[in-house]
Amino acid sequence: MLGIFNLLPLLKGWEYKFRDYTRAVNRGQSLEVDRISTKGWVIQAIILTNDCYGGMRFKFQGADLDLHEFALHPNSFITLGAIAQDPSGWAQLYYQPNPFSSAGIFIAGLTGGWEGFAMPFVPTTILEIYLDTSSTQSQATVRGVVTTVEITKPESFIRSLRSVIGSGTVLDIDPVLLTTEPGEITREGPDESKEKS
Repeated sequence: MLGIFNLLPLLKGWEYKFRDYTRAVNRGQSLEVDRISTKGWVIQAIILTNDCYGGMRFKFQGADLDLHEFALHPNSFITLGAIAQDPSGWAQLYYQPNPFSSAGIFIAGLTGGWEGFAMPFVPTTILEIYLDTSSTQSQATVRGVVTTVEITKPESFIRSLRSVIGSGTVLDIDPVLLTTEPGEITREGPDESKEKS
């Protein structure tokens, strides 16, 4: 059975996007590094940092435009016991030579998209890099690497999807599908007037 990602090679209007940010950030500070203004799926988000409390924050919306937010840093995975590969994230490297200092070498990530559980998003998604107030350092370096699949041309994407799944008789695209505004689909299925003639 073809799932959503297995269909992508047959579709138009999408592309892989790779975002890579490295920032020096002060304790308690959060720096906005990007705003994503397309629709798509987060495949992975990896954090590399020299402080176990250095991390990334995601502010994103669902289809009803409710604002959601989550933040993660390597120590949050250790607290949860997430030290083995898991789609919901884990600490891949946790080297803290001094237990009284938050300094070290740390790698943590979310890789759900590679394991069939990508996170969908709509505009606008805000990415931030931060250093939690729990850090023992006044400043740390945090690198965030985010991989996404993004719908770059919504009309081409919808038309090619309809063609592949066999609903090519629906020629019109409801404008609601091309925006990020909340709204109701006005028509489903083929145009009845065309079927009668």
